Amino acid sequence: MAEAKMAMPTVPNFEVHTDLVTRGTPWAKWLKRFESVMVGFNITDSTRKQALLLFYGGQDMQDEFDTLTETGEDKDYKKLTAHFTPKVNADYETILVRKLM
Repeated sequence: MAEAKMAMPTVPNFEVHTDLVTRGTPWAKWLKRFESVMVGFNITDSTRKQALLLFYGGQDMQDEFDTLTETGEDKDYKKLTAHFTPKVNADYETILVRKLM
């Protein structure tokens, strides 16, 4: 008996060129949705996951990924997560809190 094949769902591209300060939250939501799709379609091979991540992420994400160093390992989207999450400057945050006092 022939096994029915399911078509891959459409996933909107990730908007790379959003505000650098706030794009961490949309990235976390997009990545969670992407990982749900991978579970739903039983895609467990890390090489396939990375290829699909870059495909579904869109050309802009691929361009950003190409600028990162030391990529090519499994689960490189951890490097994308670090890239898309805003960096916190503890000293600056302390100054802001002290100004409020």
